[in-house]
Amino acid sequence: MEDMRKRIAMLMDSRQWRDRYFKMVKEALQDPEVQAFLKQHTGELADDAIDRGTAKIYEFVSERNKIARGELPLAPGYKPTLVAANGLIDVAYEPTDAKIAADEEAKQASLVTSVNMPKDIRGASLTNYDPTDERMDA
Repeated sequence: MEDMRKRIAMLMDSRQWRDRYFKMVKEALQDPEVQAFLKQHTGELADDAIDRGTAKIYEFVSERNKIARGELPLAPGYKPTLVAANGLIDVAYEPTDAKIAADEEAKQASLVTSVNMPKDIRGASLTNYDPTDERMDA
């Protein structure tokens, strides 16, 4: 029976996945935000934290780039941030300002229950009000 580790290594080499993997990791580690995080948390991180956290670093960079490009991220409405936890690197997702505002608006809307009110009137606001001469008399 063939050793699986050797077989996987051979497959990765034949398809040049290893080179692509190292290129992706290198690009993620060279990101300015990642470098700033690593400098800021040097004392908190374990010696092998970067090696063990490469997937988290790549996740952070790729999700942040998706948001910047306007693509749908892993967690819509949340932005990734790097955190140091127990000597390792991790990714935490914090709600965006738009998500907080939408949640607050939904909370406010849930406080009022309207019965038998048409939807267009229910969604009316003064920002949509169009003052005309006829309406000014009222």
